[in-house]
Amino acid sequence: MTQARLIADATQDIVTLAFFASVAFIVVYSLLASWWHSPIGRALIMMDASLSLALAPSVLHQLTGITIVASRGFAWYYLVSISMVAASTMWRTWIVYRAQRPAAAPATDESTRAGSGSG
Repeated sequence: MTQARLIADATQDIVTLAFFASVAFIVVYSLLASWWHSPIGRALIMMDASLSLALAPSVLHQLTGITIVASRGFAWYYLVSISMVAASTMWRTWIVYRAQRPAAAPATDESTRAGSGSG
């Protein structure tokens, strides 16, 4: 076995592990938390659901030997699943930004108001 073949096999095993880890996270988090009540919870579930959908074809091939031929339907499935990963990452970034950004200090001092000067 060549080093390239060994790396390819190890990569496929890691993809399968990532798929099952994402599915396990969804199940465990759903049992332990009411994720649907929180923007962070919904973002976490969306990310792992997106990853699971994106990795599913590769895992099906690995476990069953099914060869997914290049078809329009599969191309759209793959496009949508990868787009969901990107969308969930951008959504999570927005949520973190909104939660972590410094709050704007209210202008309560007379000298900070527009039009006021010191003389």
